[in-house]
Amino acid sequence: ADTETSKKVQDCFVCLESIDPFSPQDRKHGLNFTKFDGNVEVVLHASLNDLDINRAFFDLARGLNARFDDQRARTIGGLTFLPLQIKADAAQEFIGVVESFTHLRAIRNMPVLTDDPIAPDSGMTRSLAFAPSLPTEAAVDESMRAVIFDGGFTPNLLPWVNALDAPDLAAAQPNQLEHGQAVTSAFLFGAIEPTQHTIAPPYCNVDHVRVLPSTSGDMQAADVIDRIISTLQAARDSGRPYSLANLSLGPRVPIFDDDPHEWTVRLDDFLSFGDLFMTVAVGNDGNEGRDLGRIQPPGDAVNAFAVGASDGHHGKAARAFYSCLGPGRSPGLVKPDAVAFGGSATDLMRIVDPAAHVIRHRAGTSYAAPLALRLAAGVQATVHESLDPIMLHALLVSRAQFNPYKHDQTEVGWGVLPAAVEDILYSPDDEIVVMYQGLIAKGMPLKAKIPLPAGLPLELKPTIAATFTYRAPIDPAH
Repeated sequence: ADTETSKKVQDCFVCLESIDPFSPQDRKHGLNFTKFDGNVEVVLHASLNDLDINRAFFDLARGLNARFDDQRARTIGGLTFLPLQIKADAAQEFIGVVESFTHLRAIRNMPVLTDDPIAPDSGMTRSLAFAPSLPTEAAVDESMRAVIFDGGFTPNLLPWVNALDAPDLAAAQPNQLEHGQAVTSAFLFGAIEPTQHTIAPPYCNVDHVRVLPSTSGDMQAADVIDRIISTLQAARDSGRPYSLANLSLGPRVPIFDDDPHEWTVRLDDFLSFGDLFMTVAVGNDGNEGRDLGRIQPPGDAVNAFAVGASDGHHGKAARAFYSCLGPGRSPGLVKPDAVAFGGSATDLMRIVDPAAHVIRHRAGTSYAAPLALRLAAGVQATVHESLDPIMLHALLVSRAQFNPYKHDQTEVGWGVLPAAVEDILYSPDDEIVVMYQGLIAKGMPLKAKIPLPAGLPLELKPTIAATFTYRAPIDPAH
């Protein structure tokens, strides 16, 4: 028996099932030399107070002729993320040295930033003339604050859209602008039915913030997440925070269980405050299998609403073949949170192109995510009560349709989201939905009284089901 270690510490050790060394090989997740372009990302176990650890690694990397800007290092919680460049012919030597650096958590290829990898030449996109006439009315709720981060939106094109550019951006690229306008159109007007001849006013106005292209060039993703977080933080600091947000772009790389990603960590940290409901597309590589087709960051953020694509709006719909697969990382194992219609090879989504006044046929989780956000906006605009963003999350999860005989949770999460706001707000005659929202302190449970209709016969036994959702701070290192 160990007589020098406290009983409390001993009790912690006896709870451990296994202890394994963290070998250098374990740190090289996603490192592929067959597709190596010289750009890598390093993750260090170093907090803001661990400047000595960062300096030691910076000195080591410079000694190995790596190129980087130490001002580009981003520290969140106990992790520091650093993009750097190494020459291809010196990569093996560099990796062989730094993989034994004690505080190294991960080293990997810098992921390529993508918005919608389903290309037009794959047969998944085509055009059809004559879109229904756009509405002339104002948005249903003009007080609601929503934002979409994407490839841009033509200024003054639509009265409901405020087109903004993040600072220090190069000129908008046509394909990114087209993607941004399609995502925004899906949020404003939804998926257009083949027999639809009119379009209802949007539920709210939206700021479209262009965050592409990356101005760093060789660091494909690092500056884009900077722009996203800076925009959200500036809105919060101004006293006019956004309550709704959508992100249909991100690094094109599958998540690993023990390999935290900067986009995920930084968004999770911001969203833990609880004042923002953010939908995030999970990616379009689901046809690559369970490993390469796993959800992409930041779709694994536990405090975000991760959206995959289904091939229909109804409960019998299934995952679209391209939609990335779960599970997420603990504790957010159920990812995607849900799937929304994103189009399929035989049933493409019909989206209004506001610039050309035509219908575009598209498919992708990029368009499923804003449809989910549109449902949340519709709920908020219809219910004449103040709903916390977390309540919108709860309502969408509780109304998602899951068939245990047809659906796999790793494919559809909690289920298929309905097409209309009415399907979320209205219940059958024998069902009542009660919403509770508030703060619960750790270790301080609350008792919730369940209202029942007066005069309910004793022989009728009500069935009670509950959906619990929460926002909580995260520990990036775990």
